Amino acid sequence: MKASNLLLTFVIIVTSLALSACGTTQMTVHYTPISAVDSLTNPGQAAPRIYVRRFADRRADQGNIGGNKNLYGMTINDVKTSDDLGVIIAGAATDALRKGNALADMHSEHAPNDAIPPGELHGYDAVIGGEILAVDVVSKPGWNTVDSQAHVVIRVSVMRNGTTAWIGPIDGTASQSMAGMGGLTTAMSEALDDAIQNCMRNMIDQLRASGALTRT
Repeated sequence: MKASNLLLTFVIIVTSLALSACGTTQMTVHYTPISAVDSLTNPGQAAPRIYVRRFADRRADQGNIGGNKNLYGMTINDVKTSDDLGVIIAGAATDALRKGNALADMHSEHAPNDAIPPGELHGYDAVIGGEILAVDVVSKPGWNTVDSQAHVVIRVSVMRNGTTAWIGPIDGTASQSMAGMGGLTTAMSEALDDAIQNCMRNMIDQLRASGALTRT
């Protein structure tokens, strides 16, 4: 057997054993505020005041957010989190709306299906919430890197004047590469962070295109 083939076999075996030995990978979900988005309002238009509520997590396994694969593409363990993604996505949406020139306040104290006490909505132009449809981050070893891809899908609800409109699905994707096996969780975390950011940018684009937050 050629030396190059022996080296390839060695890399595959060592990488697979390293990932398998980790068991379930526990990961904390981070969200880094985005720098800027296009404004939701036209010049001279008053900024809408938005009540943002916790998003409902509609995924079948809410603790599972992905998996680690070996060089053959087989999933060898799961990536889990104990974080409340409904609160994280609501916080990300609040941040993005503020960057889009909306006066947004997050209210995560109510479960997604709970009725909001009418007194809390005084002075707000709209209520934004929604559903998390997918969160997936996958890592796979390369020759000397760990490559991670992440995908997030949401739907957004906009309630105005007693009427609710749904926008979406809205997705965000991203990828990251880190050198060495030590970069495994970092690559996954940064890929998911970037995917959430891209999802929020796409959310603002769709909200602006729909005119859902245009003040009347």
